[in-house]
Amino acid sequence: MAEDTKCTADLKECEEDLEERIFEINDKMKNRHSFGQESNNIQADKTTFTLYQQNTPDEKNGEVPEKRPMVWDMYCDMEKVLKAIGLQRTGKQDEAFTLAQEVAALEPTDDNSLQALTILYREMHRPELVTKLYEAAVKKVPNSEEYHSHLFMAYARVGEYKKMQQAGMALYKIVPKNPYYFWSVMSLIMQSISAKDENLSKTMFLPLAERMVEKMVKEDKIEAEAEVELYYMILERLEKYQEALDVVRGKLGEKLTSELQSREIKCMEMYKKLGKWPECSALSRKLLLKNPDDWQFYIIYFDSIFQLIDEAWTPPVEGEHCLEGEVHHTVEEAMTFVEQRVLKEANSTRPLRGPYLAQLELIRRLRHRGRSEEHKLGSPDELMFEYFKRFGDKPCCFTDLKVFVDLLPSTQYTKFINQLLGIIPLSAPSEGKLALPANIKALQQHLCVVQLTRLLGLYHAMDKAQKLGAVRDLMLRYRHGLEFGKSCLKTELQFSDYYCLLAVHLLLDIWLEAGEEPAAWQCLTLLEEGLTHSPSNAQFKLLLIRIYCMLGAFEPVVELYSSLDAKHIQHDTIGYLLTRYAAALGNYIAASQSCNFALRFFHSNQKDTSEYIIQAYKYGAFEKIPEFIAFRNRLNSSLHFAQVRIERMLLDLLLEANITMSLEESIRSMSLSPEEDDIPWNDLRDNRDLTVLFNWDPKDRPPSVCSAPTAAQAKPKSPLSQPRAGSEPPAKKAKKKKAPKERSSPPSRSKPVDTGSEASASTRRHRSPSVRNRHVGTDKPSTSRGRSPHRGSTPPSAPSRHRSPSAPRLRSEPSPSLEIFRQDRSSSPDVLLLEPESPPAFDPLDMPPPWYPCHCSKSLPSNRGRNRSPSPLSVRGDLLHRHVDDLDRSLSLLEGQSEEDSEPRSVPSPEEVIGAATSVSPSEDMSSFADQITRMAKALDIKHAPSEPRTKDPLMQPLFSPDTGPVALPCLQGLQEVMFAAWQHPASAPPSGRRLEALYKIIDSDCGFLFRHPPPNSFISEHRPRYWPRPSQRSSYSRPFRYSDRGISEEHRKLSLEEETIWLQIRSLTLRLISGLPALGHHAHPKNSEKTTENGVSSKIDTIRALLQQLGVAVDSGKQFLEQKVQYPVLGPPPSRMAGFFSSGSCQCQITLFYLVSEIYELDTNGLEDSTVIQEKIGNSFKLLLQQLTDLFNKCKGDLLEVTEGNFTSHPNILENLVFFLETISIVLWVCSYSDAVLRPCRSNLQKKKKKKKDSIAAMPPVFSSFQDYVSGLQTLTSNVIDHIKGLEVTLTALKLEELSIEDTLLSPEEKKFTKTALAKVQNSYQHSIQEIGELLRKRLDSIKNLKV
Repeated sequence: MAEDTKCTADLKECEEDLEERIFEINDKMKNRHSFGQESNNIQADKTTFTLYQQNTPDEKNGEVPEKRPMVWDMYCDMEKVLKAIGLQRTGKQDEAFTLAQEVAALEPTDDNSLQALTILYREMHRPELVTKLYEAAVKKVPNSEEYHSHLFMAYARVGEYKKMQQAGMALYKIVPKNPYYFWSVMSLIMQSISAKDENLSKTMFLPLAERMVEKMVKEDKIEAEAEVELYYMILERLEKYQEALDVVRGKLGEKLTSELQSREIKCMEMYKKLGKWPECSALSRKLLLKNPDDWQFYIIYFDSIFQLIDEAWTPPVEGEHCLEGEVHHTVEEAMTFVEQRVLKEANSTRPLRGPYLAQLELIRRLRHRGRSEEHKLGSPDELMFEYFKRFGDKPCCFTDLKVFVDLLPSTQYTKFINQLLGIIPLSAPSEGKLALPANIKALQQHLCVVQLTRLLGLYHAMDKAQKLGAVRDLMLRYRHGLEFGKSCLKTELQFSDYYCLLAVHLLLDIWLEAGEEPAAWQCLTLLEEGLTHSPSNAQFKLLLIRIYCMLGAFEPVVELYSSLDAKHIQHDTIGYLLTRYAAALGNYIAASQSCNFALRFFHSNQKDTSEYIIQAYKYGAFEKIPEFIAFRNRLNSSLHFAQVRIERMLLDLLLEANITMSLEESIRSMSLSPEEDDIPWNDLRDNRDLTVLFNWDPKDRPPSVCSAPTAAQAKPKSPLSQPRAGSEPPAKKAKKKKAPKERSSPPSRSKPVDTGSEASASTRRHRSPSVRNRHVGTDKPSTSRGRSPHRGSTPPSAPSRHRSPSAPRLRSEPSPSLEIFRQDRSSSPDVLLLEPESPPAFDPLDMPPPWYPCHCSKSLPSNRGRNRSPSPLSVRGDLLHRHVDDLDRSLSLLEGQSEEDSEPRSVPSPEEVIGAATSVSPSEDMSSFADQITRMAKALDIKHAPSEPRTKDPLMQPLFSPDTGPVALPCLQGLQEVMFAAWQHPASAPPSGRRLEALYKIIDSDCGFLFRHPPPNSFISEHRPRYWPRPSQRSSYSRPFRYSDRGISEEHRKLSLEEETIWLQIRSLTLRLISGLPALGHHAHPKNSEKTTENGVSSKIDTIRALLQQLGVAVDSGKQFLEQKVQYPVLGPPPSRMAGFFSSGSCQCQITLFYLVSEIYELDTNGLEDSTVIQEKIGNSFKLLLQQLTDLFNKCKGDLLEVTEGNFTSHPNILENLVFFLETISIVLWVCSYSDAVLRPCRSNLQKKKKKKKDSIAAMPPVFSSFQDYVSGLQTLTSNVIDHIKGLEVTLTALKLEELSIEDTLLSPEEKKFTKTALAKVQNSYQHSIQEIGELLRKRLDSIKNLKV
């Protein structure tokens, strides 16, 4: 009532304003025109109103009435149109349309009525009616420029390109202006684009458009840049590239001035299409000289050079190379050109990034082609290091270097990261604290290094304890960085937000790899904390949306998505993150709101895009018109649009059908029909942005899958009761912990147990050799950034003062001695070969500055508490001579000398802190390496022997000189003894690299045991991928883990699109089957007059049966897809609801229901007398349905939050199964209503026949008793489900989640507050979901009680 009153008041106000305006116009017209002429000659126009009606004789008395003004009639028409607009906006579309058609039938010509009707038809989404309005107006006023232009735009809204061409030429004849002429030309181009026959497009439409423009060119009538752009577009579509190039380079090209370098860019495009690579090279070089930071020209420059190299092009002996000047056609010229640009930028006060990145791009291309010139530009790690020194304090540094990290060999990762860390000005750490950046620039540099660390996979090499320690340190750095952003506005991001995001990603790894749900709750805690400091950080909100949905809490997600303030196309690209879970988790009010977010955008797309097209015509942006039309078509064919529309209609039926209105009324209001399918299946477009969440995972790292582990997979502990990362766990609990028997721990996770010298030797080989922390044999003190080395010391056997005991040793820490190197190297035959392996697990966040000393103990027991991943030393040939002194020193240590007796070691410089972890470049000469080893061995008087020749064939042996092969060196006796003991002990064998193994040889006679098998059952060689999950039982909600390539690969996209399409087919067919139920009715055809078709139209039941067959095919496709067990990365697309739909049993139950509809119809058609078999089938279907519903209910049992000894686990699959049960029971009710409508008249007829025959003994047909039992069973089952939901509600209400946070004394008060906030949001969402489900089930139960026949 309030809305109607407000609408009436608005209408009255509009009418008053309109009346005043009309009388003002009337007065102006009287002053401008004389009315002495006969009124028959007066015509209506927008600017010239007919103020008197035409004199017509009165039909009754033949008298001619007085002249009366038309203003009153115009006012009446406007009143009707305004009333129609009000009715349309209040939801009374039929009445509004009737009033509008009454006014349109009068063919008004006044501007007010036409504009008002145009607005009304646009709101009705009926733009085709606007064309009829202006066609009538143009007929009455044929010389009106404005009405013709409005008619042209009306045709543009509906895409009538042929009529647009005619309207444009008619307008040009009335008013000969260039824009109108080129409107007609553009309409011809649009006809060619929309033509299905491409041959017709290139032989008729485009040539005609070309001739029309050439006519204007010959007459020298081209005036604007838009007209030249249109001419260029036509020639390009006709593939007349040379003519298009001549236009751009000629006089007409001088008009191309609106965009910077527009003319040059178009020339470049034509050169490429014509294959004129010399011109491309020369022009791109000239443009780079003007702007050395334009990356697109670097790409074209390199492309053209390599094309010329492939074609073996050479410049002419005399004259210019080409029209554009000098041409670079060799790699040397390209390298010189890039180096010149770099030198120029090196002297600049504000250097540009382009030249430095061009060096790396050129190296990438040379390496891809197998060219050997790449070393002339320098090594990639050195170039990236120089780039970091210049631009490391800019946020773009990481995204720039990310593209080129694949140029680094995996063995160089640690060295590269340590090299970057060495130049970051961090403050000297105090006791027990981290070295923190002192300013924003240092913070940005450190952030870049941390992101590169994860991208290179060094974080993924950590075990759980190390990851938790890294999370703690990241959050400490995050909170420290907040000090730099105190002056930031709420709409600005904090400088340290990426620290928090990286910490959350590490916790996601723990959750999804190890199945520990407490990590998920800790993710929510950190993200909620981050969101309070950066309310506008979209990544925080998107991750919160994803994690809350995975935990089954949808209520907080709607508010988060609303705060994202998604604009326009974003509702299609990222809306899937919200709508995927809209109807799945039982919060129906929030689900309706989320669907409205998306549908509001899609419904306005057609109207808004038409306006963009019209504006493009008005302002001459002709090249944008095809883009706008393609954009509109793509949105209309959006997969997300189809999904949201189907789900919203099913949701409305679920909430309203047979509750507030009948099923038939609900379907009629939605204009649903089982025969109509308006989804463009062949043209569906997947517009989802699957990379909206930041991802720093390395390319070769298996991604975490999106199915969250459940209680069946692991027994997670509450994050509130877990010890903080870095703290010592209780001793009693540590003793009880045992390694799982079903998997062998990888080397990095093996825990040393001191069971004797042999065992100690065996376990020590898993420790990372500390010699990797610096260059061996460098005794010179070094400084960094002008600081003098600090000479402080740390007590022996004490850990570093700024890292936790569980944190790994860092590469920047000076090595205590080579004792660890000797013992580690002697523990494994693979190590003996100096085989480089994967980089060690380390935490770059705890990395002390290179000038900060950390003297370690001379003894090894302090290292036993650490889980170290093996990282044998990889020694380069040109560094071996620097290691001899330390080898001797380590040998003396093995003989009993202590570290303190040796000379004091100096602190390494930033250049030396990288250690000797260098790898052999593919371009190195192996023969020179072998020669150097031989010379070194001779100089040191070490016996050596050439390796065995590769072949013993006398014919081939001369080709393989022993001097060029690997050289074998002897082993020290002490190392042999330790190595032999380790060889006889069980161990996990790490993978070996065959190529580098061939570089390091030993004499066979020294270590013969390496070439013999150990005793039986004494050696375990089993290698399992580090990220492979523990085998455990899995629930139906969580699919098995499966890892594939990192990120969102093209295969993932295709699989996700296939899955979503199959699920959309199932849901669409379900909706159409439901919409066909009311159409069946209860009016049966006579037995002998049944017709399957009538006048070529299929009967309703045939439509239902055809849809049921299609549903069966779609279900089979879905089952086949699920058999693949496809898994997506957690930061990629969420899986559809299809797996839960099948596993819950809802699919089988719904199919049985629709088959029951066909059987009931058959019973209604055949009658009760001759339908014994049908009745038996119906009775069996009733029993089967009750059993299936009972099974579905059994899968809904359990607690949403399971609490055990203060720890809790969520079970969102129970909530999803309850939603499926509610949906299925609703379909049961609608099918039962149809069954009741059929059976009730049959029973009444039977009772009437009994009364007539006075036969009270005759038995009733069994279908009635079966239906009665079925309805009674439904009532009982629904009541049990309602009681179960009440129990869930009571349990959640009684559960005091806030008390769990008190148990964890390691959490700070701030962390406890955010943890409590996240837990409360999940609890409230669960409560509201089950309350809404319970309320709807109670309404369904009331409807079922009325179904007794």
